[in-house]
Amino acid sequence: MNSSKPLPIEYHMQVYEESFGNYPVKTISSVGPFLALTRGDEFSLGLQEIAWEAPPTKAQRHIVKEVGHVVGDFGDFILHQVNVCVTLQPRGE
Repeated sequence: MNSSKPLPIEYHMQVYEESFGNYPVKTISSVGPFLALTRGDEFSLGLQEIAWEAPPTKAQRHIVKEVGHVVGDFGDFILHQVNVCVTLQPRGE
């Protein structure tokens, strides 16, 4: 039985507009895991909407286009990073 202490986990989310090839619009760190995101979910940065290159108007919203995960063991901690790619759509679609 392994008696070593479990490594701490660092949780990060990086949000991209239109493509994972673009620079992230926002990086968010958390002490706990993020809730599940699924393609088609509406996504908002809340009060930080100004972070977007083109902030949505009242007639638009960001929709999750793709979700990816990166998990790695860095020796003294485990990384779990969620990458979220969103696209801008008119409301009601």
